[in-house]
Amino acid sequence: MKYFLIYPFGGTAINPQHYQILTNEHIFPHHVIGKQFVSIFVPMKKILSVIKNKYLLTIIGLLVWVVFFDKNDLRTQIELRQQVKQLEKERNYFAQEISVITADIKELTTNPNTLEKFAREKYLMKRNNEDIFVIVEDKKN
Repeated sequence: MKYFLIYPFGGTAINPQHYQILTNEHIFPHHVIGKQFVSIFVPMKKILSVIKNKYLLTIIGLLVWVVFFDKNDLRTQIELRQQVKQLEKERNYFAQEISVITADIKELTTNPNTLEKFAREKYLMKRNNEDIFVIVEDKKN
């Protein structure tokens, strides 16, 4: 679709002979389509009308408030998520430790040989006719 633009020389036209007919491939700061005056700067006016919209301003204001100034702002949410991840790691670690200790307790209560070995190693217990010698190795750097 090709339409013609009427462009006044020098920005304003006093006589009709000062108009030139151009095709839509030419771009000028101001031009007239038919008798209606159209400006290239119409998109700027639309942008300003959108910016002046009170509902849009209200939504943007609320978003800025929630993201930056609220008690539960974005930074706080990120910190809390990191803390939750750390606590979940600790929970998994301690759950694993509890299962290992539970297995050890079960083994100690069911097997007397394991109980005796544990008592001798951990608490240095001995029988009446035995002597215990503890050898401590020096740490050499």
